[in-house]
Amino acid sequence: MKACLMGCVLLVLVLGANAEIEGDLRLSAELENAAGPPKKELFSSIIATFEREDGYWKRCRPELGKRFNVGFHRAVIDKAAVAEDEIELKLVVHIGDDAWVKGDLGHYDVKVKKVADGRYEGTCKGLYGARAVDSNASVTLDKLPEPVITRDDVEPVKAGEHPRILFRKQDLPTLKKKAGTPLGKAAMEKMSGAIGAAVRYQLEGDKKYAGVAKAAVEKLMADTGIGDKRVRSRVFGWRLEQIGIAYDMCADAWPEDFRNKVRVHILFDAGRPFYQIGAFHHEIAWDP
Repeated sequence: MKACLMGCVLLVLVLGANAEIEGDLRLSAELENAAGPPKKELFSSIIATFEREDGYWKRCRPELGKRFNVGFHRAVIDKAAVAEDEIELKLVVHIGDDAWVKGDLGHYDVKVKKVADGRYEGTCKGLYGARAVDSNASVTLDKLPEPVITRDDVEPVKAGEHPRILFRKQDLPTLKKKAGTPLGKAAMEKMSGAIGAAVRYQLEGDKKYAGVAKAAVEKLMADTGIGDKRVRSRVFGWRLEQIGIAYDMCADAWPEDFRNKVRVHILFDAGRPFYQIGAFHHEIAWDP
């Protein structure tokens, strides 16, 4: 009887240790010599930090231990099993080209075991292009901080909640009353562009304005110009503002495939000016 009881206790302890860690997490993985051209002296570690919110692992912009390539890089977690004692990951990393060095695609299986609180060590196996990778990997894991609410009358934004940038659904009754005044009607008539049409959709409820906003956003996403020398790359911020706020306002009216297209565009275009500024203007840029 005692032996049976002891076995049950051990089973519970083992299962508890290997249970999936829940909640919002930040995971940073370093994959030793996982990228780089075939020459061993050019091998580079990949350092990728991911965040999981509401059960979804966000893509990230990985860094390279050696700057053999300053292109635009992306990484995603294809599959993850995150437990207290061990972590297994399937990672896909795209190392972009730059002006001198061609990038490539990496697929990696990472298996690490806990060695200290929040730290795991193990192996990384996979391919970078056609080159086999069999190296060490280390992972750090911690919980994301809880959002700070400084007012008791403010309800935290929920995952997937729209609109939430300029205003929220609970603000609509008051805003609609204001839009119905003479001043509000005059202001509504003056609204234009993607944001203007999206605001009119929210306040007037006519889906034709969501369609107008969609057409405007499609045009903005197709525009890859950089503006003239007086504007230069600052045009990217204005375009992303129009696209992002229109998306927030019209999320419930646009089809899912178009929403996905807009999400990918926002993530891609918002990251490139930070990680690859030289790709955005034709004049000489002395930035590294």
